[in-house]
Amino acid sequence: MAFNAPSRPLSRRHVLAWSALAASGLARGPAAAQTAWPSQPIKLVVPFAAGGGGDALGRLLADGLRPVFNQPIVVENKPGASTIIASEYVARAAPDGHTILLNNQALLLNAFLNDTLPYKPLDDFAPVAEMVKAQLWMGVSTARTDATTVAELIAHMKRDPQMRFYASASKGSLGHLMGFNLAETAGLSLEHVLYKGATPAATDLGAGQIPMAILDLAGIKPMVDAGKVRLIAVSGAARSKAMPQVPTFGESGYPGFTTYSWAGLFMPAKTPPQVVKRVADETMKVLAQPSVVEKLFAMGYDPGTLTEARFAELGRNDSAQLGALIKRSGLK
Repeated sequence: MAFNAPSRPLSRRHVLAWSALAASGLARGPAAAQTAWPSQPIKLVVPFAAGGGGDALGRLLADGLRPVFNQPIVVENKPGASTIIASEYVARAAPDGHTILLNNQALLLNAFLNDTLPYKPLDDFAPVAEMVKAQLWMGVSTARTDATTVAELIAHMKRDPQMRFYASASKGSLGHLMGFNLAETAGLSLEHVLYKGATPAATDLGAGQIPMAILDLAGIKPMVDAGKVRLIAVSGAARSKAMPQVPTFGESGYPGFTTYSWAGLFMPAKTPPQVVKRVADETMKVLAQPSVVEKLFAMGYDPGTLTEARFAELGRNDSAQLGALIKRSGLK
C-alpha cells in the first residue's frame, strides 16, 4: 500500500524536498495552525471502490480515529485512473488537516507510468503513516501445472510456451513488476495479462485461464482454500506467519524479491506539521489495538510501523528500486 511525482524520474531535488517536508514540515498551513484542530468533519479519501479491501481498511481506520478526534470521519470512495483521481483530489484540497488520502505504492509508481500527472507526488503530499504492509504471493493454477517450487514452474514455462503468462492486480502493480523481474532473472519472456483488481485475477487463476499470478494473500487465499491454487513462493526477507510452509523467493533461489506491498496515509503538502504528527501518532495507536491487529491479519495484512520521516524514506527507497524496474520493463 506508497508517492507521486511528475511522470519523470525522481530528481534529487524532489527527494530532498519530500524528506524535508516529512521530517520538519517546512511548509506551514495557514489558519489551521492557529485554530483548534479538527474543527470540522475529516474526509478520508480512498481511491478504491466501496466493498473492496482498500475500502475496508479505510473504514477500519475511520472507526478507530473517530472517537479520538471527536469529529465525524467520512470515508469518500473515489476510484479510477490507477488512484490518480483520488490523489489529485487530495493534492488540491485545503491543507487544513481535514483531508487525508489512503493510498498504496501506486502513488509513487504512477510517476513513472504517466507522462502527465496533474500533481507532483513528492511535492504535493506529506507522508503521514504506513497503515498496513503485505507480502506478495506467487500462486499457480492446480489445473495447469504440478509445480510445487519456483524452479519447477520455471522449467515448465521453458518447455511449454502456453505457460508463459501471468497476472497481477493491475498494470504497473508490484505483482506486475515482480513478474517482469522474475522473467528477467530466469531468462524468460513472460506476458502479463491485464486485470482490474486482485479478485478477477485470482478467479481466472483458479479457473485455469492463466497459469500463474502474483497477488496479495487477501486476493488469492479463497482460491487456495478451494484447492484451485497452490502457493509456491512469497516475497520478503522471511516467511509469513500466515502460511509458514511457503518458502520465500530467496529460499527458492531468487534473492532480491524482498519488497512488500503497503498502504499508507498522506495529507496535502502544506498541512501543519503538528497536525500531520497527531494523525500519525493516533493512527499508530489504533493499529496497536489487539482487535485491529486481528482484523488486519484476517485480511492478510500486518499493521504498519513507520511514520513521517521513516515512511518517507520507505517511499524514496521503493521509488528508486521500482522506478528503475519500470524503466527497464518499458511500461507506460
